[in-house]
Amino acid sequence: MQTADDLMALGFTPVIPHLAAFWAMSTEAGASRSESEWIQHGLRLLERCDTVLRLPGKSSGSDIETDYADAHGIPVYLTVGAMGREHPHD
Repeated sequence: MQTADDLMALGFTPVIPHLAAFWAMSTEAGASRSESEWIQHGLRLLERCDTVLRLPGKSSGSDIETDYADAHGIPVYLTVGAMGREHPHD
């Protein structure tokens, strides 16, 4: 969440796909959805994003999102600093 705060300070509007886990745990309908459905939900959110920040660590979901972004011409960054330099927001 600190990274989202850092991005907001730079003028970005962060989208955090893994927050859907709270939804999945909070409702019966959410809990009944498959991992594949949640990944598709995340990719639909990603379609509306200008950039992607790939945080370090193993994550098959993040790998899928990064591959999707690459395939659809959405820039992927590995650090907040690089993202802020390339896509400054006032």
